[in-house]
Amino acid sequence: MNFEQMSREELVERLERLGRSDGPEAQQRLLNSLQLHEVELELQNRSLREMQRTLEESRARYAELFDSAPLACFTFDENGCVLEVNLAGAAMVKGERAKLLGAPFVALVQLEEPAAFWAHLAQCRETRGQSVCELTTVHPELGAPPAPLRRFFGAVSTPVIDASGRVVAFRTAFTDITAHRQAEVDQRHARAAEERLRARLEAVDGAALRVTHALATPHEPTEAVLQTITEQASLLTQADYGALSLGDRVVVVPPCPGLEGVLSIAGELEGRGEPAGLPFTDPPLASLMGVPLLFGEERLGRLYVANKRGEGGFSAEDQHSLEMLAERVSHAIQLARLDEEQRRDRDRLQLLSDTGRALASTLDPAQTLVSAARLVVPTLADWAVLHLWDGEHLHFACAAHRDPAKEEQLRHFHGPFEPMVHGRAGLLAQVANTGAAVLVAESAGEHPVEGVDGLPLEDALRGLEVASCLGVPMLLGQRFVGTLFLHRGAGGRAYDARDLVLAQELAFRTALALDHARLYQAAQAAVRSRDNVMAIVSHDLRNPLNAIALNLSLLTRPWAGAREGGDRRKGRGQLESIKRSVQRVGRMVEDLLAASTIQAGHFSVRASPECHEVLLADLVQALEPMAAEQGITLEAAFPSSLPPVLCDRDRVLQVFGNLCGNALHVTPRGGFIRVSAWLEEGPSTPLGMNGAVCFKVSDTGPGIPAVQLASVFDRYWQAAPGSSSGVGLGLFIVKGIVEAHGGRVWAESPPGEGASFFFTLPIAP
Repeated sequence: MNFEQMSREELVERLERLGRSDGPEAQQRLLNSLQLHEVELELQNRSLREMQRTLEESRARYAELFDSAPLACFTFDENGCVLEVNLAGAAMVKGERAKLLGAPFVALVQLEEPAAFWAHLAQCRETRGQSVCELTTVHPELGAPPAPLRRFFGAVSTPVIDASGRVVAFRTAFTDITAHRQAEVDQRHARAAEERLRARLEAVDGAALRVTHALATPHEPTEAVLQTITEQASLLTQADYGALSLGDRVVVVPPCPGLEGVLSIAGELEGRGEPAGLPFTDPPLASLMGVPLLFGEERLGRLYVANKRGEGGFSAEDQHSLEMLAERVSHAIQLARLDEEQRRDRDRLQLLSDTGRALASTLDPAQTLVSAARLVVPTLADWAVLHLWDGEHLHFACAAHRDPAKEEQLRHFHGPFEPMVHGRAGLLAQVANTGAAVLVAESAGEHPVEGVDGLPLEDALRGLEVASCLGVPMLLGQRFVGTLFLHRGAGGRAYDARDLVLAQELAFRTALALDHARLYQAAQAAVRSRDNVMAIVSHDLRNPLNAIALNLSLLTRPWAGAREGGDRRKGRGQLESIKRSVQRVGRMVEDLLAASTIQAGHFSVRASPECHEVLLADLVQALEPMAAEQGITLEAAFPSSLPPVLCDRDRVLQVFGNLCGNALHVTPRGGFIRVSAWLEEGPSTPLGMNGAVCFKVSDTGPGIPAVQLASVFDRYWQAAPGSSSGVGLGLFIVKGIVEAHGGRVWAESPPGEGASFFFTLPIAP
């Protein structure tokens, strides 16, 4: 029998029965079992008491957490009545907890849509799981009329299921999401405001773009551009009228005399949305708003709009939009002005560049003045006049006008007019007297020559009315050269200080170019005079030299018979020395004449086909004795395949003679002089031939320093200054002869390898 499965009552009853009938052993076993069961029961009781205490503590903590939870917590029965509610829930419905129990929830709060609450509980019952919904409560007493205060709650419900599986209650937690919903509403409003702002900014951008496009076409803000600005301002703010004051210009679109009167006091009205008490009734101004056009600290003008379309006046958004447009218009106007200044600067620089090139292209003083006058018309002036100073009078030099007929009129007037610079005179003589520039930005009919007695200005200058003019002196240091006057007619831009600076620079460059032209002419005259003297001297020397040469030729004939003694041989040697001296003087005279001819540009050659073998034979015959006498080896050889060259034989031999003669002077005894030639293919020569023969003369002398190679063909150049070997015209003449043939000549001198001279001659047809 298992006593452990018996209850205490069964064990007591069994014990009594056994005590009456069983023996002592059975009773003892029963007693032991009973004691063991009592101990186990005590342990179970203690465990149950501990569990009960823990359960009570948990319930207390749950109740505490439930009551102090920040969320509003409710327990609803199947009918939506309150079974439990915490403190936050009581605060939510603004009631006492004790009075809330058993009350229907829909009676405790004013739901915007009560059906949403019942649908929420029904969904929780059907799904037998957690359900979420959003409820909105309305509190009319707290809201500002006409709209009541609305609060938004998020509800989360969990069903309570009994042992039979039936949903008997709902535990629901409410979270106040009013701030979140308000943030969403504010965000929607912000997005809407942002969209409106974006649309307004796009409108401002579009208006500014149209203004910028209008400003990009002209160089200065014109009437049409100003109308575009005012039209865009009125369209942007939905105004009936737009107005703009820029400097001395005022534009109102559409035209409105009354609004123009308002602009006279507009400085006091800037920034006001609805100025009151205006004494203007045509049109009746209900609203006016104006903003300044500012660029940095500079005030460019003002922009206005008047009479807002529809009801009410201009809003802060309208003012902000107009201010943004004004800011962009100010930048666009300033950029247009800067662009105009840059364009004018480019034109000035281009004019200076063109002037420099034009003045440098001629050394004729008259052409220099004409070029200077024509360059400034019409870029800088409608017409220009130059006068030159001779020490006492201003003489008319030239004039240029955009109209050729008016140019002729200027010449007829200024040609005979030579004003004295003493006494009463106009601007022209004023510049000559003071040496200072004059600038007349807005002339009242004043002409530069006014004030000079006896001039029929009205008839002679009819059609040449001056609206703006400036006059500058042409100075070289302190020396007064003349005057330059620039004029603009009616409708042209008035001259300013920057134009005056440009005119002064042009006058200086003109004076400098004129001085260079005069100096060049003086130098040319000196060269011509020197060449004439040299030609005369050379001609006068040639006759006596010819006579000396003739007599010496007779004296140096072979002596007859045996009468030749030592004295005669000595006399003959002296005569030979005289002959060589005369020949040397003759060569010098010939060189001077050739150099003079080359320098004057009158040097010419009589070219004919020449065989290279003949040139080589003549060369060797002329130079080999001299080379042998000095102990120098002359090597001369031309390829047999060379074609004939087109040349002046005597002049070419003179080229070889000068080159080889120089080589003989610098080559030491035992050295070499080599003359060679080859065919050089190339483009057509000036004489019409294709290709050329290149000749080379080289020596083993000391060579030519690299710094002197570029000047070896200059006039009077000598390898060693002060040398008695010649006057330094040999290589100059060589260059002149070769170039007269249509060839070219150059020199090379590698270090330690002597010098080499090259020249080309065209191939004969």
